[in-house]
This record gives sequence, structure tokens and C-alpha cells, in this order.
Amino acid sequence: MTRDEWLKSTQDKRDEMDAFARSPLPIGNDSHGETNKLIENEDAAQRILADAETYLEKYKSQAMFFVRNQHPDLTAKEREKVEVAEVADFKRVVTGIEITAKMISNRRFLSMNQNRSR
Repeated sequence: MTRDEWLKSTQDKRDEMDAFARSPLPIGNDSHGETNKLIENEDAAQRILADAETYLEKYKSQAMFFVRNQHPDLTAKEREKVEVAEVADFKRVVTGIEITAKMISNRRFLSMNQNRSR
């Protein structure tokens, strides 16, 4: 599966996780039903993040070879800057997934603390 195919195939799940991470925490008895959703979404977020990081590393390698072939006259520092620019868009996607995964993880922590305080 290519990076673009992966992005398309995971778009719905990434949107769902993002919406879940941004939704308000339930209060009172509603919070008990959230536990399974938290576990499922946190697991999915970590799996998608791992996949995204793998694709990012592959993309970086491809960019490195592309830049070497297309711009052999550049210095190493110049090539590195071009490589960073080549992968910047996908790096932002990975950063967004990292943030969503962290928000879900924080939500689980808050939910568990809320349940303990009762």
C-alpha cells in the first residue's frame, strides 16, 4: 500500500478519532460507557501513529534518493533542506496524528481519575 492509499484508507478513522478526542468528557454515570470507547480509540490511534511513522521514514528515504538524483551538485546541508521540504506535508499529518493520540491518552487519564474520585 502506498502512502497516499494509506492516507485515503485511514481518513475516516482518523477523523473519528479526532472528533472523539475533541468531544467533551462525559460527567457522572455517562463516563462508565466511555471506557470501552477510550480503549478502542487509544489503541487505534497508536496503531495509526505507528503506521504513519513507518510511512514517514520510507518517504524520507525516498526523498533522500530523489534529491541526490535530481540535484547532485548540492552540498549535504542543501540536500538535507530540500529533503525536509519534500516530506514537510506528510510530517504535518504525522504530527496531527501524534497530537490526537496524546489527546486520547490524556482523556483516558482524566477519565480514570474522575472515576477514582467518586
